[in-house]
Amino acid sequence: MAETSLAKWNSLVAVSRELLVEFKKEPRETSSKPAVQLFEGTEGIKTAYEMLLIPKELSHSYSALGAMQEALPDFFQDYRKRQTAKGIRVRVIVPDMSRNREIIATDTRDTCEYFLVPSGDYASDFLISGNKVAFISFDEPSALLIENTGFAALQKTLFDAFLTNARRWNVKSETKEKSKGYRKQPALIKATKRFFSA
Repeated sequence: MAETSLAKWNSLVAVSRELLVEFKKEPRETSSKPAVQLFEGTEGIKTAYEMLLIPKELSHSYSALGAMQEALPDFFQDYRKRQTAKGIRVRVIVPDMSRNREIIATDTRDTCEYFLVPSGDYASDFLISGNKVAFISFDEPSALLIENTGFAALQKTLFDAFLTNARRWNVKSETKEKSKGYRKQPALIKATKRFFSA
């Protein structure tokens, strides 16, 4: 576990160094600098999520729904409601797994779209909202929040590019198809009985 944890953080450090080089190359038109914050523990994760509740925004997420529900089950029920209340639209990419499909089926919000990808399971969350980007780990409860307009715009572009390889799952249409099938079946049985009794 220690080696896995170290590998993850080393990878994050490498990416951060590359970003730092890019930031140094950019001309400094304003004196504002990217804000980077690290939050630890489950309360820290909650704080990071709260900072991503930006009204009227389109939020993008690569999510480990199963890990999220296990780590903070009650929190996410309430969080979903507050997202809707603030007019936040959500696009979520998740691994196509049975437990993720079960969770998706309970979310009937019109403001949320789910996309399935045939990739492996993971226990982290990557979110983009407004000018903020967050890396959240549920295995080692922590969150890294970066506030930078250019970096957030780049991540949104990458998200949209990755979305072309994902399959949209429309909960409502699949539910309607099932319910229509159940409604048609009794009518078909009645018609069959009338035909054979005539």
